[in-house]
Amino acid sequence: MTGCDSPTAQPGIANSPRNLGQLQGNGARSEFEGQRLQIQGVVTGNFVKALGGFYLQDAVGEEDGDPATSDALFVAWPRDAQPTVRRGDRVHVNAVVREVGSGEQTQTQLQDAQIEVLGRAAAKAVVLSAPPANAADWERFENMWVRIDSPLSVTGNDGLLRYGELSVAFGTRLTAPTEAHPPGPEARALQADNARRSLTLDDARRSEYPEKLWFLPAVPSAEEPLRAGSLLSGVEGVLESRPWGWALQLTEALHVQSQAPRPAPPAPPNGLRVASFNVLNYFNGNGRGGDFPTERGARTAAELQRQRGKIITAITALQADIVALLEIENDGDGKHSAIAELVAALNQSLGDAGDYDWVRVGKDSGSDAIRVALIYRRQNVQMLGEPAVLKAAPFDDLHRVPLAQTFASTKNLQAFTVIANHWKSKGGCEEAEVAIAIRVTVRGAGMRRAWRQPVHWTVGSQATRRQQAMRAIW
Repeated sequence: MTGCDSPTAQPGIANSPRNLGQLQGNGARSEFEGQRLQIQGVVTGNFVKALGGFYLQDAVGEEDGDPATSDALFVAWPRDAQPTVRRGDRVHVNAVVREVGSGEQTQTQLQDAQIEVLGRAAAKAVVLSAPPANAADWERFENMWVRIDSPLSVTGNDGLLRYGELSVAFGTRLTAPTEAHPPGPEARALQADNARRSLTLDDARRSEYPEKLWFLPAVPSAEEPLRAGSLLSGVEGVLESRPWGWALQLTEALHVQSQAPRPAPPAPPNGLRVASFNVLNYFNGNGRGGDFPTERGARTAAELQRQRGKIITAITALQADIVALLEIENDGDGKHSAIAELVAALNQSLGDAGDYDWVRVGKDSGSDAIRVALIYRRQNVQMLGEPAVLKAAPFDDLHRVPLAQTFASTKNLQAFTVIANHWKSKGGCEEAEVAIAIRVTVRGAGMRRAWRQPVHWTVGSQATRRQQAMRAIW
């Protein structure tokens, strides 16, 4: 009895599951995949409006008793379908078992369902105070109601305002494996530990840029930013499988137990200060207030103004004499270009102290929509000679064009060269993954030597601050 057109399985036949735990099984996929069957359970999360379905879990006392199996699954149910369900309803479902997703990380669902609300009942939350021993062991809690009774550390908030998501971890913040160890067994062990400790907390909404974050006591602000390292408690929701890991679709609001303090900025050096800053796709339309939305950046002039203001505030706080900028629009150096407009706005905000200029590269900045740039303070440094760019292979189409410029301090005329780099993403490219694997195998010993050698000649890179990154890939 397999396939989409298999006949209806009636209660009592040999292979009809007694409960949701048996339906799920202890493997990555249900043995009932493709079959239509009948089952009962308790609604633990009603996400019909947001996610197009609800989560169903075995009632208390009806679990299969096997700790290796999940006792819950997701039931696809259209938003306007009848009957409506609510959390705590006992529901009878007649549906087809499907595995949704690709590869090994799929979610067991019931689709093409017919449901009947039988009354009210209780399900029991899985209470966790520590993560599973291995990342794969999260599978046993797939679709289940999970309550975490230990604090979780915020590890990433970049998706919070857009997707209503927070990256968190049991224990302390995560460390990039090759930041702590050379490539090898220790780094792989740390990578595995990071995977088992990691979770995404989701607001159970599919819309972008939510008007409010219902699960937080307040929207993060400059005063209360919910920085990485902040501690959260009261975490409760339904566990969902995703291609890159596991997420909790939250059912209760979170408690911010503590805000991670902002480290004090380092004291300004006696000499010059050089910094790098990613302006995150700074596109200024036509430079005269029009041509929005832009190719990659602001969708409106108002969004550009907000983005510009935040960038200027950050660059001003850097107190840097030279700043390498990443992801600025590659539209030349003219009066209405993105770099010209940004530097003009920066100087205007500084008043009489505004003396920033930028290194002009003309048409040698490559063919990508974004580029790197160098801005500098004329009262503290001066350019020596012309800028240099590297456009030879592999920088011709596998890299954003690096930019080098020699400067001299206006105080002692000591010369030095700054190189701005922005490594292009290697994700989503099977050819690159194979090539990198081959080069890592061939150059393993060299990588380990290079990993220990610090870089003294480049800024503005989005890779690790170690020379190994360049040697390993190129």
